[in-house]
Amino acid sequence: MLRPVWTWVRGRLAGGSTPARLRALSAGTVVLALLFALLGSYGVDRRERAIGNAAASSAQLLAAQGIEVRLLRADALASENFLRGGLEDPGTRQAYVAELAAAGEGLVSVSNDAPASVLPSLREVSTAVARYSGLVEQARANNRQGYPVGVTYLLQANRVLGDEVLPALRDVQRSLRSDVNNQLDSADRAGLWFHTSGWLLVAALVGGSVWLAQRFRRLLNLPLVAATAAVLLMMIVGGSTQGSSITTAEAATEGPLQTADLAAQARSAGFRARTQEAIALIQRGNRSVADSAWTDANLVAEAALDRLCEQFKVCAPRNGYDQYVDTYGLVRSTDIDDADWESAVDLSLRESARVFGGFDQASETVTINSASEAAVEFDGAGDGLGLVRTLAIGVGLLAAGLALAGYGQRLKEYR
Repeated sequence: MLRPVWTWVRGRLAGGSTPARLRALSAGTVVLALLFALLGSYGVDRRERAIGNAAASSAQLLAAQGIEVRLLRADALASENFLRGGLEDPGTRQAYVAELAAAGEGLVSVSNDAPASVLPSLREVSTAVARYSGLVEQARANNRQGYPVGVTYLLQANRVLGDEVLPALRDVQRSLRSDVNNQLDSADRAGLWFHTSGWLLVAALVGGSVWLAQRFRRLLNLPLVAATAAVLLMMIVGGSTQGSSITTAEAATEGPLQTADLAAQARSAGFRARTQEAIALIQRGNRSVADSAWTDANLVAEAALDRLCEQFKVCAPRNGYDQYVDTYGLVRSTDIDDADWESAVDLSLRESARVFGGFDQASETVTINSASEAAVEFDGAGDGLGLVRTLAIGVGLLAAGLALAGYGQRLKEYR
């Protein structure tokens, strides 16, 4: 777009008369001013939209993690109630039903706003959750009748959750994390439109003013000085506002969003560990697979909690989880070393559940508060960008008018 204009301006400046040069400089400056109005505002708009998209993707990421946490909490509750035998705890059953229903509602909500790329994975999750729920109900019915086959159904349900639901959900989460980063990169690159077109206009205005001063022996051309001042002020204020917006958005991602992300990961792994604790007791003499699965879940939980404590100084969930690990060790030793299965079950259903509840509450508080803080920071990141976009258009048009007036003053001298 600029090359034909520049070629025409350069030709006029090189071989034309003074009036021709004035017209060329005037036309070139006006074109640059109009381009700034167009491209500068476009760049600001792109940044604002990209930050908004990053905020939306971050909210969806946390919602997808919330679905995972609810499903794993439901699984832990189902396993805990199964461990009680035929005498279910009504409160635990009610909590299981509520968590499963909330996960289903969350799936619908995320699917409504999700990008097309993750919809197949979300449909896969929905189908697998329905199958999981059916298997749990079969396990529950057989367990209440005292039929050993109930254990088989429970283990099948647990495998569906671990082998089908969680991988698909984590594919969604990876895609959303990538989208957050891509949107922030896009927001960062969008600043080039504003800065490139703006500083080119400043250079043209300054260069034109210097040429006029040398050619006509007059120090200042007031319209061009006013245009230069307006565009310079626009570049300073607009550049500062845009820089602040991307800094705030990146801070939201690297701070509260990552904190909420880690807390959610720790919660998911913690509930997975709690489920395997129950399954190990349900299987009694055949607990090796469940013990191995508990160890895997524990490693994930501890890694997330270590980062949460060391990097973000949020250590309450870690302290609560450490207490749970100690209690789990006591449950395991009571079952294996003391060969007292009944006492181990009682310890798991009472003390271990109580201690784990402390971790659950602490980590949930961190997740909720950090997610809220991230949303507030993302909202604040876009503040002022709408005004900058409008001002870029106005200043560009003003600069075009002042350039016409400034060069027009000198052209009048040749009429």
